[in-house]
Amino acid sequence: MASSLQTGSIGPSTTNLLPTLSIGSTNANFVKLLQYALYVNNFNPGDFNGQYSTLLKNVVSEFQQFVKLPANGVTGKQTWLSLLQSKGDPNRKETACDCITEVTSARAKALKNAGYETIGRYLVDIPGGLEKKIKPGELKTIFNAGLTVFPIYQTYGNNSRHFSEAQGKRDAQDAFTAAKNYGFKNGTTIYFAVDFDALGDDITNKVLPHFKGINEQMKYLGNRYKVGIYGARNVCNQVSEKGWATTSFVSDMSTGFSANLGYPLPKNWAFDQISTISVGSGDSKIEIDNNIKSGLDNGASSLDFSTDLNQELYKQLYEIQLLGLQYTNNDINQANKLTTNYYRRKRYESLIWTLTSGQFDKDFEEYVINAVGENSFVYATDPVSKSEVIDFPHLMATLSALLYANLPLVGTTQQDLAGWGGDLFTYCCCRCI
Repeated sequence: MASSLQTGSIGPSTTNLLPTLSIGSTNANFVKLLQYALYVNNFNPGDFNGQYSTLLKNVVSEFQQFVKLPANGVTGKQTWLSLLQSKGDPNRKETACDCITEVTSARAKALKNAGYETIGRYLVDIPGGLEKKIKPGELKTIFNAGLTVFPIYQTYGNNSRHFSEAQGKRDAQDAFTAAKNYGFKNGTTIYFAVDFDALGDDITNKVLPHFKGINEQMKYLGNRYKVGIYGARNVCNQVSEKGWATTSFVSDMSTGFSANLGYPLPKNWAFDQISTISVGSGDSKIEIDNNIKSGLDNGASSLDFSTDLNQELYKQLYEIQLLGLQYTNNDINQANKLTTNYYRRKRYESLIWTLTSGQFDKDFEEYVINAVGENSFVYATDPVSKSEVIDFPHLMATLSALLYANLPLVGTTQQDLAGWGGDLFTYCCCRCI
């Protein structure tokens, strides 16, 4: 191919000219290329001798089985593409997908007719961005069509600034609450998104601590849900090798990501995202990302609302109050004051909250963290709607002001400013801005 026509990526000309190799093939240069390609994908071909032997056929079969191609030991175009670029053959007909669009009855039927079995859907929206989360009644529609669902969590996962250990704990708590409110059963895997080309320093200093925080918070919440990762190959591999992701959802169609270049497919891959396509027509038309499914995760097929929606919240509140009693030698009034006050940490320690609720007790905060670790707060779920989330730390900060502060402030009381008055003030300021 003339240098002026070379693009550095595998285009239609290269694809069309890739030879089919099998036992006895005499094209030594292509056999050597095959042997090297297997090697960098973590499959040992033995010697780089240019000979398509029985040993090489068996190794090719193992690779084909791993990437869910027919394991016949013959190196055809699909095998070549799976070896040479992260997305493999983007035209493969597969059985899993993910989408940001509501799956209606018509769309579910179109997906089912197209051979899809499992759909990835989002637990939350991006604030100020796309409305992509699961809609009311959508899961029932999907299940009625004979399809399954795997949940994805993403807010601002498209640059390194979002990622930290503390943010990981908050993300785990938000994902936990959303998944529980939707009724996802114990043992369901939630895929936390790393949706950018994370370089080595990003992975080491940002992504790994983030997933450490996710796992710590999930453990604190009783390990009800498994942690999965969505990201490029190097990201998925490193997080999984730390034991912080049970399965990987690999963003392999981002072939230009450095984290996909030269890295093998993770051993624990469950879904492999290879192309964006449309399915159906008219009311049934939907754009999806086409994914290969390995079988390690078949998604959820039903829901469970039988557990107490707020049991984790009560557990955390009880823990903190017991520590308050220990800290105050069983002074119930002081323990209650410390408990409500503790919920102000991180978010409600500003000057306005000091004026309304009093000084935040740093010594008790350290006492609690030393006893139970630095975990994010558990949010409450409205027991009537069974879906609306209540900001419990804000509720407790307001209660702290109501019970333990009573000084006049600009013709009203601090209690009012900490509660409805402060909310109204915040709303009006935001509207004016």
